[in-house]
Amino acid sequence: MNLSLLILLSLLAMAASILLCTACMHQAVEYDTSTPPHSPEAHEQGISLHTRALSRLAQADYDNAVADTDKARKLIDPQLIHLYTDDMRQVYFQSAIAYYDTGLYDDAIILFDKAINVVLSPSDYPDAYYWRGMSHYRKGSHRRAIADFDMLVGKEGDFPDAAHYRELSRERLAEWSR
Repeated sequence: MNLSLLILLSLLAMAASILLCTACMHQAVEYDTSTPPHSPEAHEQGISLHTRALSRLAQADYDNAVADTDKARKLIDPQLIHLYTDDMRQVYFQSAIAYYDTGLYDDAIILFDKAINVVLSPSDYPDAYYWRGMSHYRKGSHRRAIADFDMLVGKEGDFPDAAHYRELSRERLAEWSR
């Protein structure tokens, strides 16, 4: 065998193993129910799912990103989950915005709830309250919209519309009660 053919075959084999390893890194193992929760194996599966969720979010594959994040939250060691909550919040929030933008307000509300619940101090996440309030407003759930806008009005931040939509919601409720 000549030397250049041998080098070419070696390079092809190396490229194939790199591609195989890359594919393995992006493919999270589905949770095996025989794996005890919060075991090292479950934690590793959770990290794989978390990584895959971020990849899916980057590809705008919101449904699967959310599904992977939901599973990862159940598997990642509770003592270490705080290391991943910012990313999880982003998955839920960005997916919720995509649903909001397409008029799927009920789905958006569910994901805004998850974004709020995954952070350590939910009141420190005003964006989620604002957009959840807007989702409630758009679907006509004005009492719930008011509750979310109340979380924002009077606080520092860039939500001048919150007071406006809160007032519009109050007006709609007053009209309906006449």
